[in-house]
Amino acid sequence: MNEGGTNSRFVENWLDSYLEWTDQSEPSRLYRKWVGLICLSSALQRKVWLPWDKDLFTNLFVILVGPSGARKGTAINPGRTLLERTPGVTLAADDPTMQYLMMELKECVSTDVDPATGLMEFHSSMTIISDELAVMTGYEQRELLISLTDWYDCKRVWTYGTRSHGKETIENLWVSLLGATTPEQITDIMPKSAIGGGLTSRIIFVYSPWKEKTIVVPGRLDAKLENYLLYDLEQISLLKGPCQITKEFAEAYSDWYLEQDRLRGSLAAPQRIFSDPMFERYLDRRQTHLLKLAILHQVARSDRLVLGVQAFNEAKETLEEVEEVMPQAFTMYGEGDKNEVMQRVMKTIAYKGEVSFADVLSLHYRDISKKQLVEILSTLHAMEFCKITDTAGGATIKYIEGGKPVDRATISPDSGSQA
Repeated sequence: MNEGGTNSRFVENWLDSYLEWTDQSEPSRLYRKWVGLICLSSALQRKVWLPWDKDLFTNLFVILVGPSGARKGTAINPGRTLLERTPGVTLAADDPTMQYLMMELKECVSTDVDPATGLMEFHSSMTIISDELAVMTGYEQRELLISLTDWYDCKRVWTYGTRSHGKETIENLWVSLLGATTPEQITDIMPKSAIGGGLTSRIIFVYSPWKEKTIVVPGRLDAKLENYLLYDLEQISLLKGPCQITKEFAEAYSDWYLEQDRLRGSLAAPQRIFSDPMFERYLDRRQTHLLKLAILHQVARSDRLVLGVQAFNEAKETLEEVEEVMPQAFTMYGEGDKNEVMQRVMKTIAYKGEVSFADVLSLHYRDISKKQLVEILSTLHAMEFCKITDTAGGATIKYIEGGKPVDRATISPDSGSQA
């Protein structure tokens, strides 16, 4: 704890302490980390930015993706609780309609003093949280999906039309989004043609195949640490003004940006960021995601709005960590029934951690043949979701924690074991 220490905060690093506070709950650390980042984003609203080719704000669009039972809602609840208690933060109504959102955005006007000019600044900042994103973005809500694309860019003036009042405008718009859904529901929320397009390139899809731990009798989260986090989040919400970057940040970012371009230009590069073409548009915005994360990591530790190499490194690590699992959010796009079986196989492997080929086949034999299972496991191996090794008793499949590669193996189509 940093009681009475630097920055007049109680904790050294808000995000680290948030993960500590929520550690005795079942959701994955990745889910909990991104909910914490949404909390930081929501506290800053439109009041902190990075002067770039245009002013870059810290709003995030984050969707937690996983099967039922992955504890997506459980991950969201602590963050929502903190934001509900943070003065000045506006949360949208649960699963609002487009019309209701427009009304809320029009009414949630805040006033702050521009530290550079001393003039009053007005902004409409709001965070949307939806445990069931498919409900909020149903078929009749396609207009909302289109509007979210505009809102991500925090336009100074956003204009829309209504039947009752004609043209309406909202000035200095700022919206963050935290949602949750399953891989199956993504196909309902967004048509396949939309994946990789304007909106989805702005979204961080945080995938987890199962809950991280089992807690039989859940207890209350640490009340003292909760109060510390709430107090510090209020202090963070008081920050205002532009961020600066150090020479070291600029050099690290320049090297990273040039390397990203090199990897994108080489289809054969072994460290190529994404091999799936659906992520090409996301890669166009990858640097935007990294810069937003750098600001959030900086304010998690300090009131100084100066980005150094530590903020860059933390942002890079956070982004690469989630990118390891992001493609798994889209496993249900494809041939329907086969992909439904793949999702169940993934859940089995993640839940058991390590399982034999024979056991997986015995659990899913009604839905899939041995040959089809070998094909699915080959796909999951290529995605670095699991590794396959030979043992005396046959092939063993082991889940790769966090989607990070541990080993490289191939599967023999004939035997279903390592080649």
